[in-house]
Amino acid sequence: MAWRDQGDLPWQADRPLTLENAAAIINARFPSVDTSRLEHIGYGWEFDAILTADRWLFRFPRRDDWSNRFEMERELVKVVERVLPAHMTVTRVELIGPPTLDFPYPFAGHRFIEGVAADAVSEHLLPTVAREIATFLGALHSIPASRCRDIGLAEVDAQHEE
Repeated sequence: MAWRDQGDLPWQADRPLTLENAAAIINARFPSVDTSRLEHIGYGWEFDAILTADRWLFRFPRRDDWSNRFEMERELVKVVERVLPAHMTVTRVELIGPPTLDFPYPFAGHRFIEGVAADAVSEHLLPTVAREIATFLGALHSIPASRCRDIGLAEVDAQHEE
């Protein structure tokens, strides 16, 4: 059964995706991945996230306009990793599956990074979490805008967006 409905709103997927469909799609492109047990981790405006038994997290674009970002993400992660402290990590796009007969968009596989949801952090750890977020954002903002443009990221003028 699909966990979401199709629709025309920008956050709704343009096609249903079930765990059974996801298993078939992953197996068609990456037969060595263990799809014997899949878990739907969640979804946002852009992607559905499916976790496999062997801890690969696959992101499936919900609509066509999100389907061609994985190569740029690969390059962006390389840039970000260079400025992060050694104890921090970001997930890398390691597998890119081309479209299949059952799914018309490329999809990406990442090694799952274990963690705790931000809203589930123990209260006594909140100051540490806040410092880590500040460290991460400081590193991120140290990247020159020109380096981001070099890999295809566009600057957005929020004051003139409609």
